[in-house]
Amino acid sequence: MSPLQFLCSRNGKRLLAALLILTFVHMVYSGVYKPLFVLTGETFGQLQEEMEPLRLLIGEGRSITLSNPRQYGPVFLATMMPVLLLTDRALLIERTAWVFCIVAIGIAFVLTVKMLPVPEKYRNSFRMLLGILWFNFSSLYYILGVKGVEAWELLLISIACLALARRKEFQEFHAGIAIAAATLIKLLPGIFFVPLLIRNPKAFWKGIAWLFVLLLMGQFLFGKWIGLAYLPGVLRSGAGPESWAAAHFENNSLKGMVYKWFSGFESMPDYPQLFQLAPETAQAAFICSAMLQ
Repeated sequence: MSPLQFLCSRNGKRLLAALLILTFVHMVYSGVYKPLFVLTGETFGQLQEEMEPLRLLIGEGRSITLSNPRQYGPVFLATMMPVLLLTDRALLIERTAWVFCIVAIGIAFVLTVKMLPVPEKYRNSFRMLLGILWFNFSSLYYILGVKGVEAWELLLISIACLALARRKEFQEFHAGIAIAAATLIKLLPGIFFVPLLIRNPKAFWKGIAWLFVLLLMGQFLFGKWIGLAYLPGVLRSGAGPESWAAAHFENNSLKGMVYKWFSGFESMPDYPQLFQLAPETAQAAFICSAMLQ
């Protein structure tokens, strides 16, 4: 009997049902109780930092600049703008961000179930198993704890994948706009433009067109630094031998790992999250990492 056949048997379904109950308890505790009642405020710093320019724009009319080298993009700011216009209560904003996350994760799960082809006789067991895997993924609870925009990106990437799986011309429009929007929340989903170019050039060019449209929207709402100057400005902060956070302990990119190795893993005394490199060592690390890249 194969593992899939076992899961479709009576004993297998009992096992899945027991695991689903445990998963539900895990979700309620780690995904609802802790983010809303235990971790409130202390883990919301990243989003507060990213919303601060928008808060100053709304409250004081101050222009948005790229003083934050990792500033989230125009899609993030446009999504949070109605929330900040309606309330300035930190707790309410945080809980609204949590609602965005939980809804995005739930819809992304449903889209993933719809996308994956499974024979009819295995379908219910497959959905139960996928739910157990999905809602016991530790990174999901980290995202819910910090109310991070990675959940939004997950939803948009799921929309793009489902659209491309259906292989209809109108779906290429959905795939392109989804990847463009995800890229202008945080930059990393932009890597999906590469497979789009290789496998579906129409979706790639529609995505590039929507990237331009969304940047124009950002320019109209927030000014040039969240508009047409946004991508060059943010990409510049990650370039060069002394780029932002190159030697930060969380930077697990190829460049970040090379910088850590060149530093001898010696932390800065006043900021232990950052490894210490002399200027000439940073230059050597940059050349080495650029060659490896």
